[in-house]
Amino acid sequence: MSKTHTSIATWSWRAAWEASKDGRLVVQPVRISRGVPKFWPAAETFPEIPELAPDGPMFSMTAERFEVAYRAKLDRLGVDLIQARLDATEAETDRGLALCCFEADRQRCHRGTWAWWWLEQTGVEVRELTGPQLTIAEAGR
Repeated sequence: MSKTHTSIATWSWRAAWEASKDGRLVVQPVRISRGVPKFWPAAETFPEIPELAPDGPMFSMTAERFEVAYRAKLDRLGVDLIQARLDATEAETDRGLALCCFEADRQRCHRGTWAWWWLEQTGVEVRELTGPQLTIAEAGR
């Protein structure tokens, strides 16, 4: 495996957008959702890691089946490929990365599942940015 990321967090699209309106967006939002928020058209230009988005059929599954299917997808992708995508995305920006999706509660979405999977696979905890936090460091990194 290549280097382990230390400048990565997760964030909801809404919270990232709110931070951008106040000039507090100092991390790079990264699209890991299947769409772009209608309330933030600029998100269309943000970097994307499409491999981390859920597959369409997963949205019709129960929460339990979704988690099993999404974790299986992550297992198929593997740490090395995901790390390579993170590294390539980070190389495009001077800021830490915040993987973004629509769900407000990380405990109920794929970015939370990804963060737990990443911790299990790499030993690296991925923090959730919330509220007025300005940087990944302030999220506890």
